[in-house]
Amino acid sequence: MHAAEMKSYFKGSELAQMSDGTYCIIRPLGLVKGGKGLRHHETLLTLNAKGFASKFIQVLRHVAELFQNRGVGKTPQARIARAHER
Repeated sequence: MHAAEMKSYFKGSELAQMSDGTYCIIRPLGLVKGGKGLRHHETLLTLNAKGFASKFIQVLRHVAELFQNRGVGKTPQARIARAHER
């Protein structure tokens, strides 16, 4: 993720302790109908080893996809053909 994407990704987020005792960074998504003030949320990052590892893998996959889409690491066909001619 680029810095600008990361900034917007965590915009409006807040730290919350979940019912199982773990801490998470969440983004509130609004009220739940009939929920008496309870809010629906999206968990952005769980603050434990498993949560950090999961987010790190997600970022690595995103970076790998960016490199693949840009053609980084690919050898153009013209260079391959020239290499076989030699």
